[in-house]
Amino acid sequence: MSLPKAPKQFLADRTELRRGFEPNLAETDRHLDPINIRNQVITFMIAGHETTSGALAFALYYLTRNPWALADAQAEVDALWGGNDRPEPTFTDIPNLRYIPATTPV
Repeated sequence: MSLPKAPKQFLADRTELRRGFEPNLAETDRHLDPINIRNQVITFMIAGHETTSGALAFALYYLTRNPWALADAQAEVDALWGGNDRPEPTFTDIPNLRYIPATTPV
C-alpha cells in the first residue's frame, strides 16, 4: 500500500489532470448563460433534497425493523421535548441528542 502524496503534489496532479478536461476560459471566452446557471442551481437543490429524503427513508425503515432502537429513539425525543404535541426543535437541541445521531445515517 502506498502512502498518500504530499498535499502540494496532490494538488499539482489534480490541476494537471483538469487541464485535459476543462478548457481555459481565456482560450474559449465562453461563460455560462443565465439559463444554464438556473438549471445548475435547480439540479443542486433537487440532488440535496433527494439525498436527504433517501437517508431519512432508510433511517425510518431500519428503525421500524428494530423495535428496541425505535423505542430508544422515542424515549430520547420524549426526554428532550416531553409531552409537547408540537415541539419546535432548534439547532441548540441537537447536541442534546445522543442516541438518534448515532443510529441514523442523517
